[in-house]
Parts: sequence; C-alpha cells; structure tokens
Amino acid sequence: DTDVVLLDSAADPAAPSLGPLAPGTSVEVPTTIQISEADAEALLGPGADVDDLLDNDVFLLVRVDPEDEVLEHNEVNTAYLQLGRLVNVVIVMDRSGSMVTTFHDVRREMLVSISRLRPPQDFHVILFAAGEPIENPPKRLVPANQTQKEQVAEFLDAAKPEGSTDPVPALKRAFEILRLAGGKPGKLIYLLTDAKFQDNQAVLRAIRLENSDRAVAINTYLYSDRLPESEAVLQDIARENNRRFKYVSLDR
Repeated sequence: DTDVVLLDSAADPAAPSLGPLAPGTSVEVPTTIQISEADAEALLGPGADVDDLLDNDVFLLVRVDPEDEVLEHNEVNTAYLQLGRLVNVVIVMDRSGSMVTTFHDVRREMLVSISRLRPPQDFHVILFAAGEPIENPPKRLVPANQTQKEQVAEFLDAAKPEGSTDPVPALKRAFEILRLAGGKPGKLIYLLTDAKFQDNQAVLRAIRLENSDRAVAINTYLYSDRLPESEAVLQDIARENNRRFKYVSLDR
C-alpha cells in the first residue's frame, strides 16, 4: 500500500470552515481529485503514468477530512475510488532475434505488469517471431490469480529470442482469444515489440480486418532502437485502435 497526497479541487484555504455537524445532518462538497504523472509513479513505480493506473484498475482508498476538522456524528471519512475498468488482457510479445539484447528486460517488465493484474481480470500471453506463435499452455484467458501468474513466469522463463519478426499470426490469435470472452466487458491487447516488421502495411491491414468494429483496444510499446518507421507503425496501431503508444527506454 502507498500513501499519496492528491490535489483536491475543493481544498480552498480561503473557504469557510464547515464546522461541527448536528446529529442527523450532512453536507455535500463537490470535488475533483486530480492525479498527476508523479502520483502515478508514486503508486506504481518509475516510468508509470496515469494511463497505467487505468490499465491496472488501480483501487484507491481516499481519506476525506484527514485533519478531522469536521466533527461528524457517525463519522465516515474514507471513500473508495476505482480507476479504470474490468478488462480481458492479451499480451503479445516479440521474441524474435532482433530482441536478443532487450528480451530479458522486456520479459521482466511484462511480469511486473502481470503482477499488477487482479481478479476478476483475465489474461493470456502470446509470443511471436516468424511462423506460428507460442502461447502460455492453457492457450486461453485465465484468471489473474497467483497460480496463473506463477505458471506464466515459468512459461516466459523458457522462452528464447530467435527468428524474424512477424506479429500477424500472434495478433490474429489474440483477437480470436478475446472473441471467446464473449460479452465480458473490456478487451485489451498489449503489443510489446521493437517493431522491426517485415511488412508494416501487412500488420496494419491484418489488425484493421480483425478489429473493424474497434471492440478491442491496443496499447503498443516500443523497445530497443527508436527507429522512425518502427515508432510510426506502432503509433498508427494505437491511434486506430483507441489506445496509446509508448516508447520504453530500458536505460531509465
């Protein structure tokens, strides 16, 4: 658990004190809690941002009147606030030979992200290079519980980077997995790659065909070299599929 001081729009030092409340009375004070990039890093660690709070369905316990200035009867001075939404997450990760210098670090960061998932979220992991992708053994969405997290850690520990970079079969499989989730709310793909694809347009066409109704959101993460063509294709994927692109420097 982490304590973070959030900016409260109602916390005006010039505003008059509410004073003691009589039995049976109440008062309403409209407020907006502002969460900054610094708050996100304090909650999730260096490099995290507000979108990561949403992606991980962060659950906040907000303390109201922390200085006990209002003498309430039957005092209730905490409120629960959940950020984000329930999602079914499929992580599609590049294990091609061009990732050989970054694969270990990307795998470690992926496991950190998976550790933040909580039931009732479900997740699945697919690795790609050339040809058929490799999947976490259940080959389906599984609950984000400790047993499944340990299973995927073992799966990733055995993976080795090799081959060329073709994400299309893995992405098609990810869409198939998410379609099997049926009417469950929130479908999200994380695409982690150096984006050294053989055919950028073929990747974009495949995604447009699979996700023509934009029912699945896609977050794209660029690792390794920040090549203009690699960044451009991942930005296009994120923009067309209602999510975001992020370059991840492993030197931070």
